[in-house]
Amino acid sequence: QFPGERKSLLRTLSAVEKKEKKAKSKLESGIDGFFNRSKTSLYSEKPVASKTEVEAQFRAAKNLLEKLKSSLGGNDSDLQHMSLMNGLFKRLMDPKEFRKIVYNGMEVLEEQMYLPNSFAELLENEIYSNALVALFPKIRQRADVVLENVKKAGMKEGDFMDEHTESRLRPQILNEAFAFEVVSMIQELNRRQNSFLSQSKEFIASPDAEEARANLLAEATVNDLMNDDKGFAVQENFLDDNELEWQHFLEEDTNNILAVKSDLDEVTGRRKKGCADMFECWLHKNECMEKYPAIAYLVEQLELLPFEINRKSSLMSKASLNLCKLSDSHIFLQVFRSKAEGKNPLSEEVTLQGQEPRLDGTRGKDDNGLKLSATYFFSSNWNDGFDNKGKTSLIRNNKKVAEIAPIADRLVLYRSRQVMHSVEQVILQEGMPPKRRLSITVFFNGPEADSWSNSS
Repeated sequence: QFPGERKSLLRTLSAVEKKEKKAKSKLESGIDGFFNRSKTSLYSEKPVASKTEVEAQFRAAKNLLEKLKSSLGGNDSDLQHMSLMNGLFKRLMDPKEFRKIVYNGMEVLEEQMYLPNSFAELLENEIYSNALVALFPKIRQRADVVLENVKKAGMKEGDFMDEHTESRLRPQILNEAFAFEVVSMIQELNRRQNSFLSQSKEFIASPDAEEARANLLAEATVNDLMNDDKGFAVQENFLDDNELEWQHFLEEDTNNILAVKSDLDEVTGRRKKGCADMFECWLHKNECMEKYPAIAYLVEQLELLPFEINRKSSLMSKASLNLCKLSDSHIFLQVFRSKAEGKNPLSEEVTLQGQEPRLDGTRGKDDNGLKLSATYFFSSNWNDGFDNKGKTSLIRNNKKVAEIAPIADRLVLYRSRQVMHSVEQVILQEGMPPKRRLSITVFFNGPEADSWSNSS
């Protein structure tokens, strides 16, 4: 990848040099105009009021960045040439883009007000700005490694970088490394705080609440989840939707989401190129209630699960699992689909993308607070001898413990910190009808220390 990366960086450098030449020419004409008593002035123009809130935030962030830059070292030649206004930094300036990149497009919730909602808000906070100053030596070191790799890649092609090019390129690399560190720092804080909130009694789904009287899960389902030899469970007919009416409503909501979000950048919703599309996005509970009623109903049912499981687990093991209530933003839509839609048979062989094994929850110092994952399938046309394709594999202790087909109205629950999951790739033969594999996953927080069963 280095040759492509090097070309991209050199293009950035070329653009910067053109801007500098243009600015120099403008300054020289200004000097000539001043001495010729023309209307051109050497002095900066009178400040103009921002026309929009976004523009005001952009200006505020830009001013704060310059202050941060001077606190990092005003005499540093690399810093003097850092624009802090290109690439990722430029995108971070827009509050909407900031939330896309850092929080998957979500608004900061009331219980998360410790997190910044915009870049200007971040830089106004001394904790963040001081942390960035402390991290800067590490950022510089990372930028040096990237630059060295670019130089080595060029040398292999017989292209040696001169000192002038290196001195102009280094600040641009440093600029991007700095921006990515900003994003990483906030996401790490978000992870830590999510872990902290998972320990808070305030967010636990009380086993004594009225919601705990819901009887959505069979006794065998809860037993399997609590069984240390399994750690996962499958509940059939979760919505009792034998006629598949709700499945069609859910698919309609999904179509509306795809129409709005499928062309967004890869941070909020991404589609993988190839024979088939894979689309993923995070949904917010309020967004579902306002725009997607069928998904909102499904989420309302899933919200009851931690209450019911806490109550039933306490009856079984004399100790509650302390699962937390569903966070408004822990709702994840995943779509695997062939490019062709509708009922017409496929004109060529198509591959539906799979997914590599991954673990939702983490432990120890990297704990993200996630304790239980629940995936609901609603692919109404996943039938006609196709039931055993596109399976979700559950993996524990490096062993595959289950293969579960994405049958409509099926719910799969598994321990987030212990059970990995993957999705099988599917090949659709020419002449087959188009297929879509649809699912919504919700994630419940909970403390790592609590046991799952009497024996654990």
